Amino acid sequence: MAITLAIFGLRPDYANLGLIAFWGFCVAQVLACYLAFTLSLEAVIPGRAKDPIVLAIIGLVALAIHFIASWFTFRISPNWAAPGQELQTGMACLSAITIFGVFALLFGFYWARFCLPIRSGTAGILLGLGSGLAAEAAWRSHCPISSWDHVLPFHFGAILVVMAAGWIGGYLWTKKKSHR
Repeated sequence: MAITLAIFGLRPDYANLGLIAFWGFCVAQVLACYLAFTLSLEAVIPGRAKDPIVLAIIGLVALAIHFIASWFTFRISPNWAAPGQELQTGMACLSAITIFGVFALLFGFYWARFCLPIRSGTAGILLGLGSGLAAEAAWRSHCPISSWDHVLPFHFGAILVVMAAGWIGGYLWTKKKSHR
């Protein structure tokens, strides 16, 4: 998040959002990232894996933090993309969040590399969820657009892309290990 803020700066309406809506939700998403990373490591330890339904519920709660943050942000400071710039602005957000998320995902895979041979798909999805949430939280601190027609396809879409990349990474890890 610090790198995003140093390079791109704070969103122009951060003072309107207040401490909780601006920093609180960013921190909550980053904490959800750490929870997902921790669960990804626990998921690969034999006998310590959570029930898939429990993991799904935790994942949905983590995503709910994103939706609650988005709802509050829009409610407090509704902002739309400039007319005619919706797609261009949206693709910039999708790209930035995805790139930041993939870097975090690579860090997560490096962190979990010794544990990945078991349940690597589950671990990959959890790593992707955490990476996507952290990247979106960092980018939310910069992106001034809070409308749902922007947040859902581009911000949430980027989280889903990073989750898919995590699952694919876990799947490929399993295939790589099975060919040795």
